[in-house]
Amino acid sequence: MKINYVGKCLLLEENGERVLVIGDLHLGYEGAMRASGVMIPVKLYEKCIADFEEIYNYIINNLYGKIIDSKNQKIDAPPPTKVGGLIGARFLDDRRSDHTLKSVVLGRNDRHNRLVHGRKTGEIGNKLSMEIKGEGEEIRDEENKIDKIIILGDVKHEFGLILQDEWNKIKRFLEYLRGKCKEIVVIEGNHDTVLFPILQKMGIEGVDYYLWKEFVFIHGDKNFKEIEGKEIKYWVLGHGHPAVNLYEGVKRESYKCFLTGSYRGKKVILVPSFFPLIAGTDAREFDLTYAWKFNLSNFDVRVVSEGLKVFDFGKLKDIDY
Repeated sequence: MKINYVGKCLLLEENGERVLVIGDLHLGYEGAMRASGVMIPVKLYEKCIADFEEIYNYIINNLYGKIIDSKNQKIDAPPPTKVGGLIGARFLDDRRSDHTLKSVVLGRNDRHNRLVHGRKTGEIGNKLSMEIKGEGEEIRDEENKIDKIIILGDVKHEFGLILQDEWNKIKRFLEYLRGKCKEIVVIEGNHDTVLFPILQKMGIEGVDYYLWKEFVFIHGDKNFKEIEGKEIKYWVLGHGHPAVNLYEGVKRESYKCFLTGSYRGKKVILVPSFFPLIAGTDAREFDLTYAWKFNLSNFDVRVVSEGLKVFDFGKLKDIDY
């Protein structure tokens, strides 16, 4: 099993099967803010699409040795980056004893008609077809599709209802993802009231949790006894929007991050949100409200930086605060 951290997404690979995991989206946030009288200048939906295109293209580049942009032109992809002390174009002290920044850091970066309660999938027989295309020849999407895309919940933003803006953006985004994968699985998040009529209309599966090989994918706000099985080695969660604040004197920068650790004999991967407007929440400042009492200070921090780079910062408790 290969676990890859690709920007703010998780890519799992085994025996030619690839599963891409996306954190909380909160589509329709702008519409919810406008409805409350707050104007958001950033085009968040367009930013989500741009962010996903960058991730998808990088994955295809790794598979095929070249990358095609939205205009079908060959472009350079970010080179693979070893975990280390580089953030954006700046350096951190390699000694890592105090994790202090040595220069200005970084770039910016009630239940409703549920279809099923989770299921265990079998092996997929049809492996992804991999063929290197000739120089300058277009790579067709059908041959590049990821096997599964799993969304870890909070697809929508508004709690109590579904706004027209949410409906439109969710349909558009899911149709967009269909062009990139063979199967979409949506985990129900605490924001996803009235989401399942959309999924049912589109023929997309919505679940409380999802089992794949030795992994279980769950939003993170609720526990289910089925996720405790001995065959399950990994829990992959959304919900908490993990981020880390890095300091240099009075300067503070916030970054999305993965938090990885152990709990009750399971390996836990906490995935940052895909939501582009806000980095998230530092677990040292606020409770991330998971359904379990993780000792997050002992979790490892993998900081998401520009160019899809992800860097290991060691234990959360060892980062200056």
